[in-house]
Amino acid sequence: MQHTHRELDRVLQDACAKAAQQYGVSPEVHPGDFIFWFIHDDPGLEPKTKAADVYMESGQSTSIILRNILSQHLPSREPFSLLDFASGYGRIARHLSKVLPKADVTACDIHAEAVSFLKRIGVQAVQSATIPEQLDLKRQFDVIFVLSFFTHMPKRTWGRWLKSLANHLAPDGMLIFTTHGLTSQKLMGNPMLESDGFWFKPESEQKDLDAAEYGNTITTFEYVYRHISGTDLRLERFQTPAWGHQDLYVVRRPSVP
Repeated sequence: MQHTHRELDRVLQDACAKAAQQYGVSPEVHPGDFIFWFIHDDPGLEPKTKAADVYMESGQSTSIILRNILSQHLPSREPFSLLDFASGYGRIARHLSKVLPKADVTACDIHAEAVSFLKRIGVQAVQSATIPEQLDLKRQFDVIFVLSFFTHMPKRTWGRWLKSLANHLAPDGMLIFTTHGLTSQKLMGNPMLESDGFWFKPESEQKDLDAAEYGNTITTFEYVYRHISGTDLRLERFQTPAWGHQDLYVVRRPSVP
C-alpha cells in the first residue's frame, strides 16, 4: 500500500499531541512517515489512536537504549556530535537531544521531504545520497547511529555503505549499527543464506524506494566482520540478539591510523 500521501485526521493529530507532551518533543508526524503508518496498520492495534503512543514511546525507548550503550562505550569527548543516519521522519531524532543533552544531534535521510520536515520540528538535518561514495556531509562525527539500515541493503552496496560511514567518523569515533542476524533469520522463515553468509530479498515495507536498492537483508557475524576488517574500524562490541531480534555492532575508528 502506498502511504506517501495519507493524511493524519484530527483525532490522530490530537493523539500525537497528547503522546508527545509527556516526552517534551514535537507532536508533528509527517503524512509520509511510513513507520507511523506501519504501526497504525497493525491489525492487532486497537484503537488506532494507540499508534501515536507506540510511535512516541518507541522513539524515546530507542534513544534510552542508545544512551545506555554510550554510557558503556564512552564517546571520545563531551559534548559530542551524533549523526542519526537513515533517520526517516524523526521518530527517534526528535527525542535524542532530550535523552542525550550533551549530544549535538544531526539527522540524515534519503528523503528530501524528511530533511525539510526534521528542520521544521527543530532537528538539524542533512540530505543523504543514493550512492554510498557520494555521501559527503562536509564533517565527521563522534558517534554515528544506524538503526535498521544494514538490514535493508543489497550486497552491492552493503560494504560500500560501511566504508562511507566509516569515512564520516572522527578519530576515536564510534559507529553503532544493527543487522538481521541468525535470530532474525528464524523469524523471517529461515531462508538459506549464500555461502558468504548473506541473503537479500527485494521487498520491504517502504514502498517509495526501489526494492532492489532497499529490501530485506540477513548477514552472519562472519560476513559483517569481514567487512569491518576491510576498514580501519575495530570491533568493540557484538551482541546477538540485542535490539529486539536484531544484532548490535559497536565499532570504533582508532585515533591513530
